[in-house]
Amino acid sequence: MTGKDPKDMTASELLRWAAENDKLRMRCDMCMKFYMMDSCGGHDCNDWLIDLADKIDAEIEEARIRYFLENLDTRIEKYGYPSRIERELFDEWINRCFIQRPLDEAGEPVQFGDCNIDWNDTAECRHPGVQWNATAVDCDGMLLATAFGRIIAVAETDENGRVKRRAPEVLLADGLPAKVGETVYRVDTGKGFEIARIAPMCPGDDMSKTLVLWGDDNEWRAAIDHTHTPPVLAADGLPLREGETVWLTDEGARHAGGSDTMAEAGPYALCGIGANDRLTVKALPSRFYPNRVDLTEEGAWCPASWLTHTPPDSQERIDGDAQKSTLEYWGCRDASCECCPAETDGKTPRGRFDARNCQQAQMLDLLRRQRELDACKGGE
Repeated sequence: MTGKDPKDMTASELLRWAAENDKLRMRCDMCMKFYMMDSCGGHDCNDWLIDLADKIDAEIEEARIRYFLENLDTRIEKYGYPSRIERELFDEWINRCFIQRPLDEAGEPVQFGDCNIDWNDTAECRHPGVQWNATAVDCDGMLLATAFGRIIAVAETDENGRVKRRAPEVLLADGLPAKVGETVYRVDTGKGFEIARIAPMCPGDDMSKTLVLWGDDNEWRAAIDHTHTPPVLAADGLPLREGETVWLTDEGARHAGGSDTMAEAGPYALCGIGANDRLTVKALPSRFYPNRVDLTEEGAWCPASWLTHTPPDSQERIDGDAQKSTLEYWGCRDASCECCPAETDGKTPRGRFDARNCQQAQMLDLLRRQRELDACKGGE
């Protein structure tokens, strides 16, 4: 209180301040009037100031309670609830007139009729997996499911006595439900993550829009962007999809135009396919052909590791890329540096080329590509 300016103090605070600091000299008859005495004695000279401040606080609190209860009675009458007994407090009225619902893990009261609850079946009624509806509360406050005049299930509670809600089913892109602890994969990049927990972005959100929290990075990612099946990755580390355009890698280009269907390691059939031809994925590997990607062109097929989404370099591509801005070149116009889309093997362009910045890394990468193209032309 000592840090407050007197103009910011309440009346009771000013009285206490005056009593503690003896700043005011009050007339003795004020003290005697307050305590109804005929003469001085039995009290410290400033006692009446403190007691008067307490009396002010009590009167203000009583006024607040009276205002609240008067408005409460008006609402009770308006909505037809049981009337409040004279001088009955709000908590007393609630406990007398209404059944208290136990709270769930989020601190929300469970309503009668709720069914997304973890139930412990009773000895008389065992039906594993059945979603009973909450219908009653026993004298100990336990949530019950009842039917035909008997208790058929008791709600499971955590260590704090909160009712456990059953986790809703959250489907991934493959239509299968997500489960905590399993590894799933991003549809666009193929990166795998282990599910740490499943929850909406904010408490109370629609669970149909549930997001999944991965690992320990505390980042939310949409469940619909992931799948249970590990993707088939091309040589560039990106998932292969049916119908998309790909090219042969240097390894694949060395086998272009040939076929070796009898070899045990990496059989292929690339008859009629040129080293730099534009190709289309027809079918991904199956359990019968676990390392075979079928191509539309010439009925060809080869291992996924021989394919890439990056077209063969050419002088035209290098010249065109040299005119791009750094953001366009590395494809990071709509991304932050923390989520660099040009990262390879955990290194950003700047890290790969040991450059001062990504602009210098762009220049070094263009020079590298030009040297490789010139070397390729020299060998032709």
